[in-house]
Amino acid sequence: MSNTFFEAIAANPDLFQPPAIYEFRVFFKQDGNIIKIEHVEKSVLNEDTYMVITQEQYDNCHYRLPVFKVHEGILKHFPPAHRSWFLEQHELDTNPWIKE
Repeated sequence: MSNTFFEAIAANPDLFQPPAIYEFRVFFKQDGNIIKIEHVEKSVLNEDTYMVITQEQYDNCHYRLPVFKVHEGILKHFPPAHRSWFLEQHELDTNPWIKE
């Protein structure tokens, strides 16, 4: 074996290191509202409250953060409440279905 192999190893000691492992982290407040979602290296330490989620959960909630919350340690979907006027048919002024 030639010395060039050993010289290349000596010049690049990180050459045979395993690649960094990344994970998705959801940072949230005490009430469960999501602050941000990050894709960070697993070895990075953080003081904020966060939980690790999967790629599928990240794809579902990344663009729709207002409808997702962390509830009891689980990322859950909370759709907005349905809004209606709660009017009866006879209370509508221009109702074509009721004859007077």
